[in-house]
Amino acid sequence: MAIYFPPLFCGRGTTLKARKEFEVEFDDGDYMTVVSGDKCIVDEIIGYGYNLRKDSSDRDFRVMNSSMPDYFDIVEMVEPEKDLDNYDKTRRDGYVITLLKDFEIKDVVKISKGQQFLHFVDVDKDGIFHDIFSIDGKSRTLRMEESEFKEYF
Repeated sequence: MAIYFPPLFCGRGTTLKARKEFEVEFDDGDYMTVVSGDKCIVDEIIGYGYNLRKDSSDRDFRVMNSSMPDYFDIVEMVEPEKDLDNYDKTRRDGYVITLLKDFEIKDVVKISKGQQFLHFVDVDKDGIFHDIFSIDGKSRTLRMEESEFKEYF
């Protein structure tokens, strides 16, 4: 089954403003309230989750990429780093491929045929996988198993 990777909300160092009040529980049992209008800073992006710090605090809390638009507006944007850099791949290592038919994960994403992507093959003990990146290499878009890849590309 294909895995879809949505574009990152923002990059490390971005300043955010909370859209609504919410509470964060830390591993040690302490709590912190983030109030609507509070400013937060993106300290780190690990996988598809953000480590954020409230402007007035030294403690980080975590929010997943998919939830960021629900909780934050961007005040000062820093562009995300290119995903290719995070995977130790360069543009020249990949091949440009074209989607042969529409790809859809219901209620998640629909990609129209004819779009081009950078393609990288990843072989490991679990099989052959295909990592599909945006043509500019800024974002990882899909990871597919061999049979799915053959069906769509």
